[in-house]
Amino acid sequence: MRACFARGGALGDFVLAMPVLRALCDEGHEVDVACNPRFRPLVDLCGRVARIWDIDAAESAWMLGGDAPVDFDLAVCFTEGRGRMFPCRDTRWVSSRPPEGVRAWAHFASVYPCHPAWQLAGPRQGVVIAPGASSPGKTRPLDWWLALHRAIPGSRLVGGPLEPWAAERPDLPGLIALARRTALWIGPDTGPTHLAARCGSRVIAVATSDQWTPLGSAWMPMSSSTDEILAALDFPVPGNAGGAPG
Repeated sequence: MRACFARGGALGDFVLAMPVLRALCDEGHEVDVACNPRFRPLVDLCGRVARIWDIDAAESAWMLGGDAPVDFDLAVCFTEGRGRMFPCRDTRWVSSRPPEGVRAWAHFASVYPCHPAWQLAGPRQGVVIAPGASSPGKTRPLDWWLALHRAIPGSRLVGGPLEPWAAERPDLPGLIALARRTALWIGPDTGPTHLAARCGSRVIAVATSDQWTPLGSAWMPMSSSTDEILAALDFPVPGNAGGAPG
C-alpha cells in the first residue's frame, strides 16, 4: 500500500507524531513523508521511507493534488487543512492542537494504530540540562537553570546553535546522538525534551501543565524550586541522595 505521512510544525510537533510514522514503516507500507527536510534524521529513526517531500515547498502542491498527484492509498495528516487536500481513498487527520484536557501524545497517536510509548533503547549515563525554548513563557529564567546545573555535579548544559550561554550546542544529528546516550534529561516543554523522551532518556519536564509533556516523563510545575527538582531525581547523583517524585 502507498501511504503518505504529513507533519508540519516544529521539532516537538514532529517527535510527538513519530510513533505513527514508525507504525506505517513497520507494517511494510511504501511511505512518503512530507515534513521539514531538516527532520530527515528523525525520519531515519522510524524506518525506511520511499521519499521525503518538503511540506512547505512548491513540489508538495503536486504531491497533494496538482495536475498529476501521487496515487496514495492512505494519507495520515496532523492538520485539518492539509488533510482535506489529499486526493486519496483513505485520509485520516487530527487537529494540530489537542482538545482541552487531552494529552498531546494521546491526541496525535489517535490518528492511526501505533505504540505511543515507542522509544529507542541503549546504554545511558549522565544528566543533561537543556533550558532553551522558542518562547520565554515556556521556560524559567536562565539563572534558575544555571543554579540547577551547579547543583548537579557533572551535568551537561545543552542549548541550540543560537544560544551562546550553553556549553554544548549540537545540531539535530548531534542532539539525537546525545539523547540516545543520556540517562536523565531535564528541560522545559520543548522539542529537545520531547526528543530525549523518544530516544529513551528519563525526562523531567518543567512546564506550566502536563498536557504537552512527553509520555512517561515526570512533570514538575514551573513554580518548582531547584530543591524540588533535586528531590525528584530518580537516581543518585553526586551531592544528592536521589529520590522519587512526590
